[in-house]
Amino acid sequence: MADKHLSSLDELFDAIAKLEIDEGVRVNGRVAGRKCYMFVTKSSNGYTIAVFEVGHNSTGVGKQLMIEDSVSLERVKRFIKENCETPLKAFRY
Repeated sequence: MADKHLSSLDELFDAIAKLEIDEGVRVNGRVAGRKCYMFVTKSSNGYTIAVFEVGHNSTGVGKQLMIEDSVSLERVKRFIKENCETPLKAFRY
């Protein structure tokens, strides 16, 4: 499946709630004052939030800033609302 642009928080949160184990979302944002990518994936234990600094290398992904494992959907929503860029830049992969 090709990356799908998600244009609103409602669309993003609906996509996260419906994630399969082999899918995820990427959201552009700022954490601790740093421009970053927030990745959300789903496992049998809940959701994982992984945050990476925007890199200046060939992949565009830099240093890992944080990771939270086995979190609830409500925690994911709160984290994204607090840290996402405006306008929203989010993709399902």
